[in-house]
Amino acid sequence: MSCRVCFAVAIAVTLGSRHATADSGIQLAGTLYKLGSNRQERLYTWEVEACAKVWTSRYRRLDGTLAVEDRTEFAGDRLTGYRYVRHTIGERSSVTVEGQRLRFELERGADRRTETKLTSDVFLAGPAVFRFIQAHLGELAAGRELDFKYGVLDRLDYSPSGCGSRTGGATTTSASRSAPRVPSSGWPSIPST
Repeated sequence: MSCRVCFAVAIAVTLGSRHATADSGIQLAGTLYKLGSNRQERLYTWEVEACAKVWTSRYRRLDGTLAVEDRTEFAGDRLTGYRYVRHTIGERSSVTVEGQRLRFELERGADRRTETKLTSDVFLAGPAVFRFIQAHLGELAAGRELDFKYGVLDRLDYSPSGCGSRTGGATTTSASRSAPRVPSSGWPSIPST
């Protein structure tokens, strides 16, 4: 599931959502398909458990082997940490957010690196972007563009990013941007508190 491998993947999520207890949040399951296969060539299955403070995801090969797992941690609506393990390539990476301080860690084989960055901007990593979009859906629907820094953990860094419309409402003048879009059906409601 690495950009180096570059499977173009279309996420055709078959949402098997079921509400668990208040403490365990909701659970979702889906399938990831090869892009252009018209949902015919399955690549992975996906499971997520989303609670107020922790989201965990697991991506499995079709034989059930765990390929990637991640964990996203929140304090209220604020991201406090994100980590993943890519079992297929033996890589572990994480970022811990403490105020304006971001501490990145990467372990790939015997190579271990850390980096500390500072930002006063909104910082997101992994699926935390979904909670951010959900929290700002009204602003996005009104045409406002929202900027944030998006963590690129295997580079021990972040990149400027954003979401929203460039027509109507306030916009920024940032040159090129890859903007996540909210599907017309909306995201499932994820517990935030």
